[in-house]
Amino acid sequence: KKTLVIGMGLSGRSVALTLLRMQKKVMGVDKSYLMLQNDPQILSLIESGLELVSDTYPVPLQEIDLAIVSPGISPDHLLLKALNSTE
Repeated sequence: KKTLVIGMGLSGRSVALTLLRMQKKVMGVDKSYLMLQNDPQILSLIESGLELVSDTYPVPLQEIDLAIVSPGISPDHLLLKALNSTE
């Protein structure tokens, strides 16, 4: 299973780095997905195993074990609503 990190700003990057160091499978989701693909910090995380996708990507929720939400993410975010509906 994977850990989902919603929001790849400073907090999300730190969480993703920590999880990757713990040998966890990590999927990072961000609305600025395309722009982040050129960010050196994000590229380093991708090289370490981060799977980076757009926040409109159809995340396979059955593959997610844990979701960590960055502080700047709105509680009305569609992905959060989808996660809450699976509880």
